[in-house]
Order: sequence, then C-alpha cells, then structure tokens
Amino acid sequence: METNVKVLNDCERELEVTLKYDEISNEINAAYKKEGKSISVPGFRKGKVPTQLLKKMYGDAIEYKASEDIANKKFWEITKEQNIETISAPQMIDLNFVRNEKLSFKIKYEVKPELELKDYKDFVGKRAFNYVIISIKGKSAYATTYGIYPKTGTNNKIDKNYKIEIDLQKLDIDGNPTDEPAAKNFAIDLSENNVQPIIPENAQGKKIGEKFRFSFTDEHKHGEELHKEEFHYEAEIKKIEKIVFPEENAEFFKKISKNNAASLEEFKTELRKEFEIYFKNQSEQIYHNNLLSKVVANNPFDVPKGYVENIKDGIKLLKKGEPCHIKIDDKLIHAKKIN
Repeated sequence: METNVKVLNDCERELEVTLKYDEISNEINAAYKKEGKSISVPGFRKGKVPTQLLKKMYGDAIEYKASEDIANKKFWEITKEQNIETISAPQMIDLNFVRNEKLSFKIKYEVKPELELKDYKDFVGKRAFNYVIISIKGKSAYATTYGIYPKTGTNNKIDKNYKIEIDLQKLDIDGNPTDEPAAKNFAIDLSENNVQPIIPENAQGKKIGEKFRFSFTDEHKHGEELHKEEFHYEAEIKKIEKIVFPEENAEFFKKISKNNAASLEEFKTELRKEFEIYFKNQSEQIYHNNLLSKVVANNPFDVPKGYVENIKDGIKLLKKGEPCHIKIDDKLIHAKKIN
C-alpha cells in the first residue's frame, strides 16, 4: 500500500492511497459472499450461485461497489495509524478501480489548523485578584436571600417589606382594558431593586381586593435607533405576604451555611472563601479568553469550511425546534436529527 498526504492549506489535507489487487482480495471475496446471498440465477437456488459464475455475470458491479467500501475502511484505518484527527466529513474526490490490478483513491478532509504562535509572550493579562468581600450588615440581607417567612392577612397594608400577588390587566393609553387577557397570580417582591419604583409607590397602603394603576416607559435600541414604549396596567391585589426577618442565632447561621457556620463572623468567613474561589475562577477564565483573543488576532489561519457548515446545520435544527444532537460517528462530526 502506498500513501501520500498532500497539504492543501492550513486546515485541508488530501490523502492519496494506492493498493494492489492482492492487498484487497480478501475484501473482494467477502463482497462476493455477501452479495451472493441475495442473487438468484436460473438453475441455482438463491444464495447458492457459484462464485465464478457471479464474477462472470456481476463481477464489475460487485467489485466496484466493494471498492468504495474498501476505500472508506482503509481511510479510517490510515487515520488511526497516523493519528490523523478529522473535524468534518471527508470527501471522496477520486476513485480509480481496475479489476485484477489495483485500487487508488483520493480523499480530502479537514483538520484543526496548526498555528505558529507569535506576538503573544509579551501579553500581560490582568487577573482580577481583588476579590469582593461581602460584609453582611443588618437582617435585611438574610431576609430576601435566605429566609422569607410569610404571614398573610386581609388587614395587612403594603410597604416595601411585602410580597404581593396580583391579577395584572394591560390598559390602553386612555386607561381602558385591552383585549389581552389578564395575567393571573403575578408575584412581585416589593423589596427587590429591579421592581419598577412606581409599583410599590402606588401599591402603598392597599389591601387585598383593592386595585391600583401604574405606568412606565421602556427604552431600548434597535441598532443605533432608540425606541421608547409606554406601558399601562391595572393591578388587583389577590394576596399579601409580609417579610418577617429571622432571628440571628446559631440555628439560623447553620441553616444558611449548611452547618459550616454558627455565628455572623463564621458566616462572613465562609462567604469570603466562596467568593475567593468564584472570583479566582472568573479571573482565570477572563485571562485565558483575553489571551486566546490576542493569539487569534495575531495569528491568522484558514477556517475549516466543512466544520463550520456542520455547526451551522446543528444550529438550524435547534432554531427549528427539532430535537437533534452533534454526533461523533467514526470520527465524523455532524449534526444529526433525532427521529
């Protein structure tokens, strides 16, 4: 067997293989046995036609079909022997089979580009080692994050230390209900900072069964163009829950720290450890991403087109909402729809 790998560009290779007929004779004979099981010839039972007669009558077709299978099989054997890692579906670009003489073929395939790295050693990556240390002050930090103890009653009057459930009806600019159905049992924690300020302001002092209205303007960009949209709502209060702060004791700190702390100081220490680990990992990730961006910017390379198409095919299936996965099959990476 003769093999030759031709470098086409950074990511494309062409494998040329030539095999003598006696090197593939076993596969050819196996093909006759396989195909012979389904061939009928007058005077012989199905599957009992002599090989010599099969060669005479169907030899060209059987052996040419076998040569395609042999080429595919030999390709993967060679990639394994030579540690070739393909990243997309190989393409057969030439197949030349001559009975009783030889089989030669050419297959084009893609590999990961090999970069000759340059202009990166002087890169200074800033690691964010100034870790954030959270200092817990007062009871409010625990109340919303770790423990909300609701008490519901018809006489509760709302302030920012409440959660409410409302039925939310959208209104038009004149204050009339729109055709959109009301959102039922919509929960809002009035203590959260991302709540529109107008909501706790207009809900102030309301009781269960009472209504209040609010409006706000949303601003967002479409490209360079700024869009503004006004929203108007009427809310009917269905449920009120008062946030009752838990007592700071050993039981509380054990609960929120999974038994790693029994006091505020011990809890602060545990938080410092967790945040140090988190921000150290984040820092390393940012550093590596910046370094990779620098390497890519300073080291241009050819992009593997076949690999990109495989990824795009997978994305198209996902966008259609069709179940799919990227399957590695005999080292072929491709998007495959799941039936």
